[in-house]
Amino acid sequence: MATVTSLATRAAKRLGVLDPHESLTAEEGNDVIESLNDMLAEWAEQDCDLSLTLPLSGSDTITDRLQISAIVSNLATRIAPDYGATVSAELYSQAYSSKSTLQDSLETMAGATFDDALLDASKRKASEII
Repeated sequence: MATVTSLATRAAKRLGVLDPHESLTAEEGNDVIESLNDMLAEWAEQDCDLSLTLPLSGSDTITDRLQISAIVSNLATRIAPDYGATVSAELYSQAYSSKSTLQDSLETMAGATFDDALLDASKRKASEII
């Protein structure tokens, strides 16, 4: 589990604009979180909807490890111009790969099917099933 603020900080560290023991200032944190919200809104429009209620605030949490990985690396690439930083080939590759993996997992979940007996059981009273 990670807070949105911690994800913003991790993205800045992954980009190399913060030292390991540094934190974003309040203003920087707000700017990065705003970029995060913009990115997630764009993802939702591109069939990568994480079903998060936007806008996220700094204290909101994300628990899914695939989401966390994709968010941190992609957010790092997104904020690079704001910090005058260059995105390394390795970071770009991580961002692309993690988002692709996340999209694949979302498509798999969307295509899940359930046995008709289970669906019928959900419509019956508990006393009828036992």
